[in-house]
Amino acid sequence: MKNLLLLILLIALTSCAPAGPKNAADVAGEYIYKYKSGHVEVIILSSDLRFRHYLYLNEDAYAGQVHALYTNEGVWSYDRTTLLADHWLESFNLNNIEKPLDQPTASDWNVFWNAPSGGEEATINDAVDLGYIFVRVKK
Repeated sequence: MKNLLLLILLIALTSCAPAGPKNAADVAGEYIYKYKSGHVEVIILSSDLRFRHYLYLNEDAYAGQVHALYTNEGVWSYDRTTLLADHWLESFNLNNIEKPLDQPTASDWNVFWNAPSGGEEATINDAVDLGYIFVRVKK
């Protein structure tokens, strides 16, 4: 009986989890995060599971696709609502998210993806409590 209750609880909990993307095309697009310092961080996820990552000095540099401070590329994967980017460049320090690092460091990026909802675009959430949330600006 106890095992049956545990099984029912497990099924209920997993069936209530948010639905993830049906395919990579659901997630694909260009996402940006604007720092208070004016810097703009961009990640472009392609449906072929490759990504490009840029850090621009400001919005004008981003809009004109002028010399990015840092560029990077790699591969990404997804599982339900979680995204993982291999060889991601960490460009901020959790102690001061509003000041990009002078020299980014390579790491894996394990984040949450939220589907568009209620008129809002899709987002990629890294450090939600710190406001480090990328918003999709192009599909």
